Amino acid sequence: MTSLLNGTLGASKYGTTSSQPGDGLDVLRSDFLVRLPPDETGPNQLWLVPDLIPSQSIGMLYGPPGSFKSFTAIDICCKLVTGASFNGAPLESHLAAYLTLEAESSFPKRVKGWEVLNELKVDRRMVQVYSGFDGSDKESVEKLAYGLNSWAERRGMPLGVIIVDTMTLATMGLDENSNNQMSKFTANCGRLSALTGASVLIIHHPGKGRSDPRGSSSLVANMDYLIKIDSEPSGLSFVLNVEKQRDGDANAKFKGVLEKVKIQEPDGTLVDTLSVAQLNKFTREKVKPKVTERVKSLIYESLELTGELDDKATTKRVMSVLSDEEPSVSEDTLRKRFNRAKNEIRLEMQLSN
Repeated sequence: MTSLLNGTLGASKYGTTSSQPGDGLDVLRSDFLVRLPPDETGPNQLWLVPDLIPSQSIGMLYGPPGSFKSFTAIDICCKLVTGASFNGAPLESHLAAYLTLEAESSFPKRVKGWEVLNELKVDRRMVQVYSGFDGSDKESVEKLAYGLNSWAERRGMPLGVIIVDTMTLATMGLDENSNNQMSKFTANCGRLSALTGASVLIIHHPGKGRSDPRGSSSLVANMDYLIKIDSEPSGLSFVLNVEKQRDGDANAKFKGVLEKVKIQEPDGTLVDTLSVAQLNKFTREKVKPKVTERVKSLIYESLELTGELDDKATTKRVMSVLSDEEPSVSEDTLRKRFNRAKNEIRLEMQLSN
């Protein structure tokens, strides 16, 4: 992995390269940058990460504190740069850039944890940018784009994704509730994507007491895709819900599971970190006719007692029987089966009248 200081990185002919002790990361301390035009042919595929991140786009991953946003973004980057499997199929390898505008010291540990868990090496195909970026300033955005293009040229690979973690720290001094100021920020993200040919993924938080992204409505309106992440009560697991996707399934859902990983510090100390161990797309349940018929029979039995299809006692009684019969099936799935069967019964009643 490579580090990028102050938004600058280039080959040695553009400045002096050095490295920080013990981390083996290249660091360029020069402001000499080279602008390379983006690939005029555009993206060679619709998806960078199938059903999740489109090629050359801007989007947002948002969720409350502790919902594993950064771990998920790191997992996506690591899968992308190594060509690892995602949802059962290998990804096309690309470079990745991660703007660690917070928790910068934790980033290398989390990447190391991913490498240990997956037995793969990121090497120098991912760059960490940890200062000097202002998403509200066009010059800052262009400076970063030029540096990343120069880096990608030397690596001989296309840049696939740029993670901005977090939006709050990339827009210091701006009013998140201002349509004009947030539109300026998203326009700059679009410019960063256009100049580099990469997808830009912004990490953000929901509003207080709200379930949508904090700030102006223009944020969501200007995104190509929007992903909400929520941790699950079970602990080290989460769900990704795609809430907007301009050119794909806007209702896709992914389930993620994390594992604790031990990594070794440069001084030999063993420390714990987390890494995403599984990230797979939910598949819509194909309910066999006999399953629906069984649920309908239970509802009809309850109707004989209550006489009301929408009676709460009917719902409670049927759900209790279904849960006892199939304890391994989630409550959400059982409720969907119940509602499907109830709707069929309601239609049958209407047709018989």
